[in-house]
Amino acid sequence: MKKGIIIGILQKYLGDKEKLDEVLGRVKEMGYEAIQYIIPDYVTPEEYKTLLDKHGLKYLCVGAKFQAMSENPQAIQDAIKLSDLFETDYIDIDTLPVENRKSVEGYKEYAKKLNAVGAEVKKAGKKLLYHPHALEFASFGDGLIGLDILIRETDPEVINFILDTHWMSCGGVVLADWIRKVEGRMKIIHFKDYAIEPGIESCEQVNKRFAEVGQGNIDWPSVVAACKETGVEYAVVEQDSCYDLEPYGCAQRSYDGMVKYGV
Repeated sequence: MKKGIIIGILQKYLGDKEKLDEVLGRVKEMGYEAIQYIIPDYVTPEEYKTLLDKHGLKYLCVGAKFQAMSENPQAIQDAIKLSDLFETDYIDIDTLPVENRKSVEGYKEYAKKLNAVGAEVKKAGKKLLYHPHALEFASFGDGLIGLDILIRETDPEVINFILDTHWMSCGGVVLADWIRKVEGRMKIIHFKDYAIEPGIESCEQVNKRFAEVGQGNIDWPSVVAACKETGVEYAVVEQDSCYDLEPYGCAQRSYDGMVKYGV
């Protein structure tokens, strides 16, 4: 597996083209090989691609609004064109709407829409990427989990997934098992740790936080082994908030954690 990073972790250092250039350079110096991040509004897609090429960084997937793609064929073509520019086969879409999250039928309805748009994207040799958080692990009783519905009801040839170790932990599932559930349908995974904070006052209280790889409660050897076993290509560091370190230190600590556990 190769190591990537979502540079939103370094948001405080961004803000213009020159700073973006500096951040990409620092990321490359740390040893990261790829990034996943929005196209900032202060650069054009072409300028962004030039900076990535300058630092030898691969852009893993382009972002697109799924509702727009499901309503407007031109939005599909725009996303395909952007993915061609960045030399990626993956188009990352947003989370299913609130109205689809409340029932089995809602999940199935959304899966049909995914398949329809995915079929159009497939014509260009691309795939849609769906990134679950914790909400997709909602239980509908008798062991039926929302994400299970999306996995079963979507076409493996057009819909892939980006699981996230922290959000799987929030969902209370065995991470390695779910990585294996999407075998053949996941080339990118998000790595961030799930840490239980010490010092709580009530035994019923659960204080959790985002943590660098290896600094929390996740069983990383089993996660990395499952990723390698199922053909995951990129482990991408994502950390929504930093705590005791400044962001570059945060990114470095996660990089070192991945190396420690065999990425």
